[in-house]
Amino acid sequence: MSYPLGMGTTEIQDTIYSTQKKVIIDLAEKESCIIVGRCADYILNDYKNIINVFIYAPYTDRLRNCVESLNMQPDEAKKMIADIDKAREAYHKHYCGYSMSDKDHKHVMLDSSLLGVDGTCEVLVNIIQNKFNIKK
Repeated sequence: MSYPLGMGTTEIQDTIYSTQKKVIIDLAEKESCIIVGRCADYILNDYKNIINVFIYAPYTDRLRNCVESLNMQPDEAKKMIADIDKAREAYHKHYCGYSMSDKDHKHVMLDSSLLGVDGTCEVLVNIIQNKFNIKK
């Protein structure tokens, strides 16, 4: 996860991104889908039937999750969080030109520590059902 597009040359990473972009567009044009990351907010920017969501949590909650749920040592967890955050942000800025947490490119931003995983999912399901007039 520290290397979203692998560790190869820029040319290889650009080829991987281009392939991912084609897959994302193909999926979005065929059927309803959920795409996590991969600059999908940018790639599908011109589509009208999307909801761009950014789920985040405070650092302390993320660290606690790594230590308690993933059984990581605190120092190992801190390094992993820093490395992954840096790599994801660099990837998104490189291919999209803006931060992955830029509110101008999101419809919903939700702190998952507020309601937990299940509660966050419930909120998102409700938003999706309302947005797309899906019967509950």
